[in-house]
Amino acid sequence: MNQFLSEVDDPRERWRVTYDAQGLLWCMILQRLGLADSARNWEDVKHCGPLLPNINALSGCDFEDAPHSDTLKYFAARLDPGELNKVLHKCFIRLRTDKRLELFKHGGYFRIAVDATEFHTSRHPLPRCCRRRLANGETEYFQSALVVSLVTRSGIRIPLHVEFIENNEGAGEYDKQDCELKAFFRMAGKLRKAFPRQSFHLLLDSLYFTAGVIALLESHRWKYTIVWKDQAAPKFSALARKEIARRTSCRLAVDDEENGEKYVCSWCNGVSHKPAGAERGYVVNAFRAEGTFAWSEGRRSTFAFVTNQRLNKENIKEELQNGRGRWQ
Repeated sequence: MNQFLSEVDDPRERWRVTYDAQGLLWCMILQRLGLADSARNWEDVKHCGPLLPNINALSGCDFEDAPHSDTLKYFAARLDPGELNKVLHKCFIRLRTDKRLELFKHGGYFRIAVDATEFHTSRHPLPRCCRRRLANGETEYFQSALVVSLVTRSGIRIPLHVEFIENNEGAGEYDKQDCELKAFFRMAGKLRKAFPRQSFHLLLDSLYFTAGVIALLESHRWKYTIVWKDQAAPKFSALARKEIARRTSCRLAVDDEENGEKYVCSWCNGVSHKPAGAERGYVVNAFRAEGTFAWSEGRRSTFAFVTNQRLNKENIKEELQNGRGRWQ
């Protein structure tokens, strides 16, 4: 880890460098793990007995004093966030080489969940931020990013990539679908460049159920499981529900007493649809699970997904659990 942190492109002028980059980055990591929620608070805790020895132990540095909060801010303000993505990529490659990631695979593909995270808001403009008009007429500025994480079905997750969401290239009101989709395409291109031969299985919410996203994933030969909501794709839903209803042999009742779940899976392979206005259509496999689940406290609910994984009675339960792995 320290080797990867030390390889970050240091933006500081060399004559001003007192603290090694990996030591500063470890200070920031500890801050964001909850040690200090502000620069002022960092100044209060940085002299606490075990902190400096722990920074040195983690980073391999030999700091005589913990860095001042202004030193951390100076470094962070000039650091290219893409350099930290390189650290995450190198960690993934090292763990993969050491065969430590078998639990993160599904059918030989590394399972990754993608979702937007909003992590800072302000009434004042922020660098490279999004903005939106509130009901009271005020403008709110916020920073948001697509976070890509390797996930297991049991809830372990490791960050793989962070792609910042921008506000329509700096103009206009924030549009969630437009801005997130643009960030997704940028992210997919960067992942493809970083791991050109890697097989991924993407877990995505209904925002990404578009012909363009599906075409991109198919071109990369990646697998996907995307949440299917009737209101997000009404014409597809009408077609898929009709096809599923016709295929009475594609049913599986599941009574999972251990987890307190009882539901019926139904599915259909090869649902073809071309959305209005799209240049091309898509062919997906659709499935639903209706019944009672552990999280619903006895109330009936439904999970629904589309995927390019072919479905049958032998794998439908596993594919359902795989899709549910996105909610962590």
